[in-house]
Amino acid sequence: MGGSAGAVFIIEGGSSFQVSGGFSPSGAVSYTQTGGLITICNVGQNSNSAACFDLTATSSFTMSGGTISLRQASTAAATPLDYQVLSSTSNITGGSLIVGASSTTTNFNFRIRGNAPGIFIDGNTNAKIATLVNNVSVFATTTIAPGSTLNLNGFTHTQAGTFLFNNGTIHGNAAGSRLYFAGKRGQQYGGSGVAGTITDPAVGGQVLIDEFRFRSATFDASGGVDGSHDEFIELYNNTNEPITVGASDGSAGWAVAMSLATAATVVTLATMPASTYIPARGHYLVAYSDTTVNPATVGYRLDGYAVPDLLYLDADIADNAGVALFRTAEAANFTAANRLDAAGFNSHAGATADMCREGAGLVSPGANDGEYAFLRKLTTGFPQDTGDNAADSPIRVRPGRASLTVLDKHLRPEYFPMVPDSPPSRAGVFNRTG
Repeated sequence: MGGSAGAVFIIEGGSSFQVSGGFSPSGAVSYTQTGGLITICNVGQNSNSAACFDLTATSSFTMSGGTISLRQASTAAATPLDYQVLSSTSNITGGSLIVGASSTTTNFNFRIRGNAPGIFIDGNTNAKIATLVNNVSVFATTTIAPGSTLNLNGFTHTQAGTFLFNNGTIHGNAAGSRLYFAGKRGQQYGGSGVAGTITDPAVGGQVLIDEFRFRSATFDASGGVDGSHDEFIELYNNTNEPITVGASDGSAGWAVAMSLATAATVVTLATMPASTYIPARGHYLVAYSDTTVNPATVGYRLDGYAVPDLLYLDADIADNAGVALFRTAEAANFTAANRLDAAGFNSHAGATADMCREGAGLVSPGANDGEYAFLRKLTTGFPQDTGDNAADSPIRVRPGRASLTVLDKHLRPEYFPMVPDSPPSRAGVFNRTG
């Protein structure tokens, strides 16, 4: 449906206006909506030059109520566009734009730009995506239904309305993506969804296994205190920007995984949920908890230094095994391309063992109790990462308390963990200086 210069469109009250294709008047037209419903692209359209709902810069757009509903996304081959309001004269004080419906078929990605009333991204029957193809300003409430997505796509979503309710996902994976709150009074962000740099926010080397151990000293095995269960894996954001966990394959987050003692397969220890936030240069601590015995005395026992962010249950890591961090929670996708880091021993050969170590691997201390951990060198002030566990993470033994003979003599004493009088430090599991 079109309209030439001077045309006036008024939708009010309880009126309902159905358009099988696009609504794309040209030139200096006037559009006013105070109520009612206009349903656009009931059948669809494939124009490469106009959006399903399209008002150009010479038009005027006034909206205080009512609903604009986009039913089918554009199927244009070159430049699909579904909503575009570029009106030089624009006054939006209410109303809503509904992106998608239960009747939406096949194509669920709607592309939008310009000024909009409130936006509701529908999730009925199929999850919908509202993708910005340029900057968007929203003057009422934005709502993202469960399962649906607002994809910033390298542009700015300016939230001028008071509320943004995210029960789905906000993607900010493309460079330049920005969610900007610019209301004239207090604004509110809420909902159960996830937001941040969601799709593959990290690549190998950006999140490291900074420190780990698979056993410590045995104090009282008969009382349920077993050093073989006193385990932890500390992760480190090796960038100057915060990272939000998310997986492009739609899985639940990132997996901290281990190889079995036989190196036959790689299995999940724990899943870092999507939306988990790791500050710039910050740490994230994963530790063991044995619920089959006494949780108060078995497993990780260094809570006085650092409380774990995530626990794995009843899954003791073998002394000769390895661990890896994958940017997916789907075991079928545990591949080198999805691996962020790995650390392990040279006890086994083969592709499975290689997946949970870098280089040939470290020399395992075996089933020998002792106060030690493997900690990356800090030769530049930041954890060293050459892609070789043996070069990066030599063993560190607690001075005066080691039951092992292995000791990396070239390390300065202050780099050793577990100094008895060290205060708690969330800069790492153990206090470090230097």
